[in-house]
Amino acid sequence: MPRRLAATLIFAFLAISSAVSWRVSQGMTISDEGSYRFEALTLASGRMVAPPPAGAPERPADVPQPLGFNHQILSRTGWYSKYPLGWPAVLAFPERINLGWLVNPILGAILLAIIGLVAREAFGPATVLPAVAMAALSPYFLANSVGRMSHALAGVLVAAAALFCIRGLKTGKVSRFACMFLLLGATFHARPFTAFVASAVLGLGALVGTRGRRSLCTRVSLLGALAASFAVSSFLLYNWRFTGHPFLSPYAVYRGVAIPTEVMATGPQVLRNLELTWRFALQSTVLYSFPFLAPLLIYGFWALRPKSPVPWILLALPCALGLAHLVQFEGSSSVIGERYWFEGYFAIAVLAAEGLRRLLAAWRSGRRPAIAVAIGLAAAQLVVMAAAAARLDAASRPDREVRRLAEAYQGCGCVVYFADNPQVFFGKRLNLNGPAWPSAGVFYAVDPGPDERAMWARILHSRRWVVLTYDAQRSVAKIVETGE
Repeated sequence: MPRRLAATLIFAFLAISSAVSWRVSQGMTISDEGSYRFEALTLASGRMVAPPPAGAPERPADVPQPLGFNHQILSRTGWYSKYPLGWPAVLAFPERINLGWLVNPILGAILLAIIGLVAREAFGPATVLPAVAMAALSPYFLANSVGRMSHALAGVLVAAAALFCIRGLKTGKVSRFACMFLLLGATFHARPFTAFVASAVLGLGALVGTRGRRSLCTRVSLLGALAASFAVSSFLLYNWRFTGHPFLSPYAVYRGVAIPTEVMATGPQVLRNLELTWRFALQSTVLYSFPFLAPLLIYGFWALRPKSPVPWILLALPCALGLAHLVQFEGSSSVIGERYWFEGYFAIAVLAAEGLRRLLAAWRSGRRPAIAVAIGLAAAQLVVMAAAAARLDAASRPDREVRRLAEAYQGCGCVVYFADNPQVFFGKRLNLNGPAWPSAGVFYAVDPGPDERAMWARILHSRRWVVLTYDAQRSVAKIVETGE
């Protein structure tokens, strides 16, 4: 019965998240999605870099405003995303057949199944259902399983790596650790910083967990060194392919610097994040997670009094992700909870589920009160999830409405400018061009202002242009101006 309930929860989550993802993916909740989509379409066309439009600069740092879309690098050598190719490669074929919105819900359902497997490996079959339920009924989990962000893919890879780490510690089989390192290596090409933190936690956990078995520990060390060398080599090759230099990252090129700003954090910046940014991020994450998750986690860990390294690994992973991301110099633009921490949520759900199991065992109140409490919490969470879905819908509405109007100009032989509406809509988020833009019959650009619209239309080989923006009062897109 619990296995059937867990499976039912997973399929129900897939259905709900698919509906929400289809809706919000008509627009965007976070500007990174536009960059991922552009690169996915480029890969689907058989290229790694799209052709640059007229007006592209010599240096990416000098990109003019009309061509300056968020998180995309443009120069005379090409047009591409600043992000690694792992996630765009996964999106490529689905985007080509207009099913890119479905990928994250599927990955979310896969992650729920992995959560169940981790719970069973770590604490036994009785923890599977509560662990799956705590994730599936979490608006925070839902928010990161819709749209086109890369967190669901990274979450699947990290959780699967943790599963193989646990199995390796329990069975002593080197093949399990080999699978762990392989998955962590793949994560480097989806979310590099997350992969670095997860590799440090799981790699150290594997070494500590096998320290009493010298031969196994030595082989795990060698595997880790080999995996690290392959990850670094592939990353240097990626840098060289896109920037012409192995030690120059696209992240740095996008900012016009030599070293990515994300790895140059200062003490005052970390303290400021701790005092302001992450305090509100933590509040939002707790609000949109499953109720009493933190107390249940603390109780479960205390009740375990762990001698095995497994609970320590599960606790260390989300803690390390939270602390490591204090170096971020800008906010994550998360709508529901803090997205930078999502890849560690599976471990929190598993530990909290074990805490709940032990609490119910100590309570000894019988099945009926426990079932009543579970039904009440599930009903409450469904209401919160509906509210979260409405918030995601509202966040994606400006881009969705402007996109709907903009796509009516396909084949117009004109330039469509996106004009900012401060605090509501920003044109540089919405790149509706694809790699085949030269034959599209329309070019989408950021509005350069009244004085330069005609000039940029000529640069982009068009005489006609139209300016669109979002009307917040009426919640619709509108035409600001047209010209020839």
